Amino acid sequence: MDLSIIIITYNSRLPIERCLASLEAHEPACTYETIVIDNASVDGTAGEVARRFPRVRVVANGENFGYSRAVNQGIRLSSGRAILIINPDIIVQDGSVDRLMEFMDAHADAGVVGSKLVYQDGRIQPSCRSFYTVSALLYRRTFLGKLFPRAKPLREHLMLDYDHETPRAVDWLIGACMLVRREALAKVGAMDERFFLYFEDIDWCYRMKHHGWSVYYVPASVMVHTYERSSARSILRKPFLFHMLSLLRYYEKWNRFFYAARRNRGAIKASVLVTSDLLALNVSFLAAYFIRDQLQPLFINNLYPVGWYGFFIVFYNLVFFIAFLAGGLYRVRRETPFAEEFIRVVRSVALGLVVLMAS
Repeated sequence: MDLSIIIITYNSRLPIERCLASLEAHEPACTYETIVIDNASVDGTAGEVARRFPRVRVVANGENFGYSRAVNQGIRLSSGRAILIINPDIIVQDGSVDRLMEFMDAHADAGVVGSKLVYQDGRIQPSCRSFYTVSALLYRRTFLGKLFPRAKPLREHLMLDYDHETPRAVDWLIGACMLVRREALAKVGAMDERFFLYFEDIDWCYRMKHHGWSVYYVPASVMVHTYERSSARSILRKPFLFHMLSLLRYYEKWNRFFYAARRNRGAIKASVLVTSDLLALNVSFLAAYFIRDQLQPLFINNLYPVGWYGFFIVFYNLVFFIAFLAGGLYRVRRETPFAEEFIRVVRSVALGLVVLMAS
């Protein structure tokens, strides 16, 4: 088998019908198979595809496994020497698949190649990108992108100054249309299933380049993408939340700072807890001192100057730190029941108070 085409669906009955119809109308010249993985759609997607397109292999999952896991599921079922992953909202054009295959066959270093994607009105969709920078993220995920659509970080990330008419190696391609060489897949591995939705394409392309494979944009192959950037609609919608979660996972995986933080998360958590506890103790002392100062008319003895309490402050910080440490409050635990944690805190605080008053 030359080519395996994998399409992941989720409540995509109308787009997938149009996608498969366009594929039938513009069939690749090579031998190919089509696999549709449906992630528990409730709109009858799987049944309708099976009924209307009997040549297509349909797998209906009992639950939504996420995009990358479903892609890997399709890869395991495939047998082509190349794997074309397309979204259900792609409309295949005449010769578009053949040109991708021809380009991959002509470039031995090509691990991933992708088509030029256009909107239904013919406008170019920026589907080849440079890797994210902090400034590019700021413009993409905030109102700044709308206020300054031609800002340099945004232009560089979306490659807006590139004519999109000549083939070239790029950092990454959006996952709506990716032709992957099986040989590269065997060395790089499948999609990272930690990404439920979004950033799995960036991660895959980054790994391809890390293993010596190139990612190419091939404008001679054109496909229509009836695209809707759902992750940008509202910060209260699920797509946006999925996007931000995948962003954090991506940086946790590849950024040195985030990687170090993950490796040392136990020590970091303990440090944050110690710092917050000591801060709370000292703020409480200062608040008590202020209240006592305001109530001076009710007392016979005058309040000592706050500077006189220096040794006492150091002492009670040390007492409570040792009490909390002995009580196991700074051990990193997972999902400790609230009642158990509350009892442990009360016991440690009581111990600290007893030692302090006795001293």
